[in-house]
Amino acid sequence: RFRVGQTLKAKVLRMEQGPSGNKVQLTLKKSLIRSDLPLLKSIEDASPGVVAHGFVTSIHPNQGIHISFFSEEFMVLSIQVILKPSAFRRRKHLTRKERS
Repeated sequence: RFRVGQTLKAKVLRMEQGPSGNKVQLTLKKSLIRSDLPLLKSIEDASPGVVAHGFVTSIHPNQGIHISFFSEEFMVLSIQVILKPSAFRRRKHLTRKERS
């Protein structure tokens, strides 16, 4: 699918530095690359009515869905909201988590 030397247009999802080396996670998904939606770089960038891209990074049956944004921000959508969406209040149920 890809050729050596081929030029691609990508967007950085995440960058990590660690003892085993540096890692960069990219997306080639055209809808994310071409998007005009704002990038949430911190929880403070999120406010009622703001629509932004996020992606599910893991699912924990007893805790909820872990959602990442185009930064180190990492949120959890609680299981209570998943089971009863009408109870959703963004600030109440979408909580910031520290990356380990």
